[in-house]
Amino acid sequence: AAEQAFCTADYVTQRLEAALSFACQHNRGQPVPVLGYCMGGVLALALAQRRRLDVKSLVLVATPWDFHAASTVAQRQHLLMMQPGLAALAQRHALFMPEVLQFLLIGGAPMSVAERFARFGGAGGQDDAGHFALVEGWLNDGVPIASKAAMECLFSWYVANAPLCGEWRVDGTAIRPETLEVPSLIACARRDGIVPPEASRPLKDRISSSVWLLAEAGHIGMVAGRTAEHVLWKPVAEWLYRKGS
Repeated sequence: AAEQAFCTADYVTQRLEAALSFACQHNRGQPVPVLGYCMGGVLALALAQRRRLDVKSLVLVATPWDFHAASTVAQRQHLLMMQPGLAALAQRHALFMPEVLQFLLIGGAPMSVAERFARFGGAGGQDDAGHFALVEGWLNDGVPIASKAAMECLFSWYVANAPLCGEWRVDGTAIRPETLEVPSLIACARRDGIVPPEASRPLKDRISSSVWLLAEAGHIGMVAGRTAEHVLWKPVAEWLYRKGS
């Protein structure tokens, strides 16, 4: 109930900062590594900027920063056409339910679900079918998001590209990757149709201490697919080890 009026910045100031303090406390007061995936990476970056002494290293996985690279002009125009209806929905309901978010996500790539099932096509053994079902279940096991935060993501981030323009603020402070001095790993997936590598490239260009990892996978496959351990998690673990994390 306390989160129903949250904007994106509130998730940083009222949730992530407390979690970071707890983690540091249980690490004998020492800084800890922080990892964020997709939208979580955007929030993690803001956390690292605000609490730089408590963040030992930063891993941003499939994290968009240029939101116009993550969407087409047609998709943004479609969102603008839907804005009055979504705004009315946000006024009536404090939360955007997972079904609404799934509808918006699928609307950006309407054939993506059918293509996923077509690729699977019933081929493979029982293990393949079980893994496919687990990943599909995970994809559809969404949680509600505060309507205010959802509207901000859709229209301030995707339409206005506020993060790239330096206009996204957390507690009055503009979040700017170029101010980060934390060792950072920017991980992207070559076949990511949700956050293509071009959407993350500004993070690599603006964070002077960053390195780039390009995984041969898609947005979901890089974190939960059969090759995820090889293309993402082992390289991330090795990088964190080298950084003393």
